Amino acid sequence: MLTELLPARRFEYGLSAGRCPQPSFICNATTNVDLRYGATARWTVQGGLDQFWRDSLPDRTHPYAALVGNPSNAWAIQSEVIGAGLVRGALRYEPSVDLRLEGEYVHFARDSASVLAVPGRRAQWTISGFLRPNTSNGFFFLDGRFERISTDAGALTRTRLGASLQTDELRLLPYVRTEHGGATHGEFVGLATFVLPQARWGRFLSQVLLRTNAEIERRAGLVSWSAFAARSLTRGVRIEVGANWLRGNAPGGGGGGLTYTMTVTSYFSAMRAVTSVLAPPGQPVSATQFLQGSVLWDRRTNRLGAAPGPSLERSGLSGHVFMDVNANGIRDVGEPAIANTRVLVGWLSTRTDSDGAYRLWDLVPFEPVIVSLDSTSLDSPLLVPLYARTSIVPGPNRFRSLDIPVVEAGIIEGRVVRSGAGVGGVTLILTDRRSGMPRTLVTFNDGAFYLMGVKPGDYELTVEEQVLDALAVDAEPLRFSLVPTANGIGRSDLVVRLKSRF
Repeated sequence: MLTELLPARRFEYGLSAGRCPQPSFICNATTNVDLRYGATARWTVQGGLDQFWRDSLPDRTHPYAALVGNPSNAWAIQSEVIGAGLVRGALRYEPSVDLRLEGEYVHFARDSASVLAVPGRRAQWTISGFLRPNTSNGFFFLDGRFERISTDAGALTRTRLGASLQTDELRLLPYVRTEHGGATHGEFVGLATFVLPQARWGRFLSQVLLRTNAEIERRAGLVSWSAFAARSLTRGVRIEVGANWLRGNAPGGGGGGLTYTMTVTSYFSAMRAVTSVLAPPGQPVSATQFLQGSVLWDRRTNRLGAAPGPSLERSGLSGHVFMDVNANGIRDVGEPAIANTRVLVGWLSTRTDSDGAYRLWDLVPFEPVIVSLDSTSLDSPLLVPLYARTSIVPGPNRFRSLDIPVVEAGIIEGRVVRSGAGVGGVTLILTDRRSGMPRTLVTFNDGAFYLMGVKPGDYELTVEEQVLDALAVDAEPLRFSLVPTANGIGRSDLVVRLKSRF
């Protein structure tokens, strides 16, 4: 697992101790001392000690050391050594939010009573990948994973290839997976579906989210299925009911039958309550009640707050949304804050306060999340975030800081002409020369074009190749820059000239 870097010359320490959850076959009590230092902006070193106390089994002491770094923005590397435990190395390549490749190798020490791994495990290879072919279609992507585990009893190989597709009403997550080795052998095909709420369903059903999952094994047929429905009852109270079925003799399966579940989740300002009722086949109905809450300290903003849920091994994001007057991406002295703006962090969201500050907790550590700004929450359509979205990998037990600059966008106007006359219906492509992000526009009947919401930057305006071929013309790319001025941002003198090829 690749870990977040610390800023250069920052030192962090941690100390924890407690009783292991009971019943537990791993330990009775444990303590940890953890030290981390940001050697440079791209390399962080870590060291510490884990101690485990047990009754009938020997106690275990594991000193450890690790090195994590970003040799470049696209590459990350980690090496870790745990005394009498394991040696691990990981490599990650992520040139953009649309492509990620990861590889990891772990070699385990021989220990018949290990607390760090399943006894008898020798080594493990893991390779995974993520690909989103088109950034604008955020919910269409492919992901895959290959895993090979070597044990004293032999080798186990698992593979999985999945995809995500979404329409306005439905999200589909098909996948295929295989398991070979030991007592498990099977090839599986599965499909998870999420039916999104629709206004036309009526007042009650329009707030219901449905999700299902089914899996088929090549020889055994249908081996499992589940169906759940969730709906908010009142503000902060949500109920989910459903059932899942498992074939008892399926490859890799356990006891079979139909299990019914009901879960009620209540969110309060400083506490989360989860009530679950479980009705398994042939067993008594059981219920559990959880109460969770935590107190948080944001060192960057010097604020004490509370979160409705557990916070250890969770992550947060905080920062400010501000008006970037000079469009340099940095909050300079005198640049004003923007209040009541909606910040989107993965599937969560929050709004800025009167100082432009936002704060959000309960993110999953080490899992990349997309951060963006809801432009419809800004006061003017000519105000846009400087960066459309940013990928953040939060670290555990801390707030990650991210300021979001907003710039005044401009309007570009001009004409496409041929022999002095305007040409309508011409498709133009406006490309940001720094990011490579394209935007498309089409000329009016008189050859004029108009586009608003163009951020400060360097641009290139070209004619679509198919249009050039259809009209048998050529056109020189038009390069220009938009910069903030006292009169605003914009260009109204752009002229694209078409020249006949014959």
